[in-house]
Amino acid sequence: MATAGSAQHNQTRPNLQAAPGEARLCLHADGHLSVESAAPGLLRAALAWLPCIRERHLTVARLTGHVRLSGEAPAGVRWPGQHRRTATADLCFSQPVLGESVESGPGITEASGRHDPVQTGNQSVSLVLRWPSTRTPQQSEHPPEVSVSSAVAVPAPMLGWLTLPLPGALAAVAAYWEAQGYAAQIYLSDGVRLHTAQNVADRTPPGLSRIRRHAELIYAPNGTPVGALLLRKILTTATEAPDSPEERQAALQILTLLAAQTRAQCRAERRERAAHLGSVLSRDLLALATHDATPDAPLHSAMRLVGARGAALIAVQRPEPAAVPHPSQAIEAFCPVQLGNVSQAKLDRLLRSSLVQRLAAGHDPTPFVLTFGRWAARQLTLVVPLRAAGPLVGAWVFQCPYWPAHPNTDAWATLLEAAQHPAHLQSLLGGLPDSGSDGHLTALSLLRSLGETDIPYTLAERGLTHLTGRTGAQSGTYLTVQTTRSTEGGAADLTSIVQVGQEQLTVPQSMLRSVASGGEQLLLSAPHPMLPMPLTSALLTPIQSSGRTTGVLALLDTREGATPAPETPGLLALLAQRVGSAAERYVALRTLAHTREQAFRVLGKVLEYRSYETKGHTDRVTELALKLGLHLDLDFSQLTHLRWGAYLHDLGKIAIPDAVLLKTGPLTARERELMHQHVTIGELMLREQEFVPPEVLSVVRHHHERWDGRGYPDGLARHEIPMLARLFAVVDVYDALTSERPYKKSWTQNDALFEMRRMAGTHLDPDILEQFEGLLRGAEEASARAGLAETSL
Repeated sequence: MATAGSAQHNQTRPNLQAAPGEARLCLHADGHLSVESAAPGLLRAALAWLPCIRERHLTVARLTGHVRLSGEAPAGVRWPGQHRRTATADLCFSQPVLGESVESGPGITEASGRHDPVQTGNQSVSLVLRWPSTRTPQQSEHPPEVSVSSAVAVPAPMLGWLTLPLPGALAAVAAYWEAQGYAAQIYLSDGVRLHTAQNVADRTPPGLSRIRRHAELIYAPNGTPVGALLLRKILTTATEAPDSPEERQAALQILTLLAAQTRAQCRAERRERAAHLGSVLSRDLLALATHDATPDAPLHSAMRLVGARGAALIAVQRPEPAAVPHPSQAIEAFCPVQLGNVSQAKLDRLLRSSLVQRLAAGHDPTPFVLTFGRWAARQLTLVVPLRAAGPLVGAWVFQCPYWPAHPNTDAWATLLEAAQHPAHLQSLLGGLPDSGSDGHLTALSLLRSLGETDIPYTLAERGLTHLTGRTGAQSGTYLTVQTTRSTEGGAADLTSIVQVGQEQLTVPQSMLRSVASGGEQLLLSAPHPMLPMPLTSALLTPIQSSGRTTGVLALLDTREGATPAPETPGLLALLAQRVGSAAERYVALRTLAHTREQAFRVLGKVLEYRSYETKGHTDRVTELALKLGLHLDLDFSQLTHLRWGAYLHDLGKIAIPDAVLLKTGPLTARERELMHQHVTIGELMLREQEFVPPEVLSVVRHHHERWDGRGYPDGLARHEIPMLARLFAVVDVYDALTSERPYKKSWTQNDALFEMRRMAGTHLDPDILEQFEGLLRGAEEASARAGLAETSL
């Protein structure tokens, strides 16, 4: 129905297609796209094309220099500007693998001293997007017809390529052609990014001018180019024998099989990862529904599922659930959860944007994308509406880079299904289960209606639903005290959290102030000067928590002669006691969690007061470790344990004498042995505190282990070392090198990384170090490009 309505609306809509234009795009090293520059007024038109650019388009453009785009955005998401998008567009690359000087096929050319461009897998590349399209698809985008009879014998070494992972296979291809006297460049896409390999640079000896060149595209079964093989051989004599085309043909056949095999494996791995993350998300939702987790956990899992860099949970309280709010009406919106790189400025703008009105007004669960000025050039704001709970509506909001390889259909289906789980907003508000109890209204029936929950909002809603249904009261309300001012009269600000019953009635402020300030139950029946029309009965009970009034429960009625049953005041007071106790425990648990977090951080910083050289070290390594953890896609609990381990990793140095800890010269063998004991001392100190998780203890004990097994205290090697300890060791070494110490100056980032590469495979986990380098390069590149974008957009 939404599609039909949209089509009907488009028929009467004036033509709003964007004027012809172009924009410069950047394909970053990690595989995401961004708009680097666009003429004023053309940014939104360029952004409308980004969801249409898939990995296959980028591969073809980089291989051939051009690909034609059609407006096929992913289904299931409302993208802004779709009605403005032209029918076609061109994606162009100025330095394609098969440039104009290197025609597809064999040939002998004169050496000009120019080398063909090489795009390595860890560099960003620039592309140009032009609309509407002014070119037709190139002939090179269609594969040549190859008959079955063209199959050739394949040399045995080439068959071995199929048994290797893609990077190793490409290296083997390069090595094979080097042995044949060819400089080779190989390009192959795995369905996510274009991988490259080459053997040696093309250096033409003086006096030689003839070079034999071959350039061939590699095709997928559907005819899409997925790679290329470039060969170059220096002819040392004018009469050198021609090479064998059968050998190249055999290599192309194996590379075609390798491409198909790799792309199938990549699709399987993505499906497997989506299934794993989907199961983690389902587990977190179950924990949230049973009150064993907070909304942070499923949001973090969903953030990993969509490849987002940041996320927030936005909740909106509608004034009247059954009515569509007028734009001028005040709608309460708040953000109880904020993760990743969602800045406070972006969050404030979200809460002031049309997003709040859109969530409050509609019930369409279709995800949609918002654009916010220059932010939109680098990442999209994806909004996934959540299932409503009473007066609360809300959404997950993700800050996502433009991933051409996303969305994975399995991951997307899991995300949408998870968004409709009732636990998200009910964890803030509460459910409305039937009490399942018949008979008289008694304390026992009320307690049965509350169930096993310990969430204040849920207790209040279930209890009020039970009382209004059994006493006949038209409305029940739970209000919380937001602030209490020490002014005459004891005024208090109260916010309605739960409303139940047949009518949505407003509690008079005079009665709320009286109950909140006096702390006494209030029962009024008409006629009474404090009971305004149309109310005929009001029963208000204060909720006490930690010795102060933290909320009010109210039962209201407007029917003539209505009055609460004799047992109702006592039952409402019992409900208030249960809600108050739950609120006190809830606050205590949050306070305990905050206290534990602060205690760990303070313990970690104690050492800084003994040693100048570690000043600021704890905060630096904690921040960097968390960034690397997010980059490595760790889950919520792993990040928590990593953060605590970073706080406490050097706690044992408290027991090391100053003569050793503060010594600026080389340590003796005995002193070094004593210093090595700090990891076991720290673990022992923390193990005696039963609330420190074992994952945290492993970081403290093993962050000085070495990849080659020559570290301390246990001599663990390779993957015997816990993953969090291996991760933290990389960060710890980097901070030690780049920080100033009494005995050395701080190193630059490049010098530190050069030294750490030397340590890869001996001291440090080479895979984690590679990811760490990518993180630093990406941050440096993003910072540089952000500065350029500020001036160009």
